Amino acid sequence: MALDGTKPAGLGHRWTEAEDRILYEGFLFNEKPRTISVRCGRSLSAIRQRLIRLDLIDGQGVRNNNPPLFDQIRATFHANAVSGGGEPAAETDA
Repeated sequence: MALDGTKPAGLGHRWTEAEDRILYEGFLFNEKPRTISVRCGRSLSAIRQRLIRLDLIDGQGVRNNNPPLFDQIRATFHANAVSGGGEPAAETDA
């Protein structure tokens, strides 16, 4: 839920490269998950699950001190956006 009690705009939608960049940069700058949540329009649960999926934290919430570069994340999760064709990369919104 958003701060005003409504559901986040991104609920149930695939993560975009722009949202992943916001998440990644927020992680690098030690932003609070709630701040990242508001900026991405995603729930706190979705933020946590995406941090895990991108290997930025582990399942216990422990920070990865050697995170992958954003270009690696982009290549893995947004390959078709980079190449410009075909079906979107298969991924889930957790």
